[in-house]
Amino acid sequence: MTANMHEIKPNLWRKFIGKISPIFTNINSLFYYYLFLVLLGLVFFASSLCINYFTTPFTGDYVTQQYAFYTNGYDDWWHFFKTGEFILYDTNTFLGVNNIGSNSFYYLFDPFFMPILLFPRQFIPQGMEIITIFKMALSGLVFYAYMRTLGASRRASKITGIAYAFSGWVTWYLWFNHFTGVAVAFPLILLGVEKALKKKNPLILMSAICLIGFINFFFMFCYVLCALFYAVFRYCQTIKIRTKVDNLITTSIVLGGFVVGTLMPMMVVLPSMMYSISSPKASNNSYFHYLVNALKTANLKKFFELLTSWSAITNNSQNKARHLYPFIEFIFPVTSCRGTPLPFLAMKPMTTWLDLSIALYQCYFYYSLLLGNRLSKSIFQF
Repeated sequence: MTANMHEIKPNLWRKFIGKISPIFTNINSLFYYYLFLVLLGLVFFASSLCINYFTTPFTGDYVTQQYAFYTNGYDDWWHFFKTGEFILYDTNTFLGVNNIGSNSFYYLFDPFFMPILLFPRQFIPQGMEIITIFKMALSGLVFYAYMRTLGASRRASKITGIAYAFSGWVTWYLWFNHFTGVAVAFPLILLGVEKALKKKNPLILMSAICLIGFINFFFMFCYVLCALFYAVFRYCQTIKIRTKVDNLITTSIVLGGFVVGTLMPMMVVLPSMMYSISSPKASNNSYFHYLVNALKTANLKKFFELLTSWSAITNNSQNKARHLYPFIEFIFPVTSCRGTPLPFLAMKPMTTWLDLSIALYQCYFYYSLLLGNRLSKSIFQF
């Protein structure tokens, strides 16, 4: 009996090694694609990492809030691990705040916050940047998986994964550190919808909604609403490939996934909602209130402006260059501060031409990287 047990253990070990070895031996595996995304992130932030002691001190909320939040959360969680006492009323913020209600929006139960506890306290700024790069890379990997579920080729999925991970929305909101975690959850929810519709498996959908609830409850409501519209759209697209009975079963599974996934993080969402509703900042800036007023006054033009325009509430018409932001950030990514760089509007002609020359070189470099050499064919092969 003992001899047989000794024989079984090596066999199980060989099977385990046999299953995981292709991950490391195959250069085209997702492991190396993820490493490529991480390296791309290091290159993306290279100038700031070299100049600012391996940090990216974005102006605005990143420096004035995020460093302080993460330090406070670091101390609170280590206090819990050392004493067993979870701080419910945090006196580190002014006269004190409801810890769950106030800090869940930023970091408190965010799974991507927890790795910061592994860093020494004095290296929290460096840890935040390392985690940000890994989150951006993970968002690209999840988007790759989503694109593969839609039937896209491996090469197209990898390229779109890069485009998503370093998209304008992600890079613009880097100064709001917790938004990068939100970027991971979005394609995961869409992937969950696809799995629920095609495989009748709501596990990913429930887990993704629960995850976004813990990362940031505010985005959970936005994402669930958008995902419901997406699910209806995809359901209608695939309705003919299923029988009537299958359609009823699929509908029940998808709706059940949304309901269960939304209920799972309620221990965090409900206290956070109650605290946010009582905040003067929230009560004076209710988007729903603006929508209701537009309907009450039969102002349909204003109603549709609120649905389609970012500046319908906050008037930004005084910024004449606003419509150029997407193009500017495509060429000059925001990697050093909160503001959008406007070199060709603010700098001298000589500097402007230099910047444009660099931009043209970047376009050629990216083209060569993605399409024109053997490395790209290896990494992005079909």
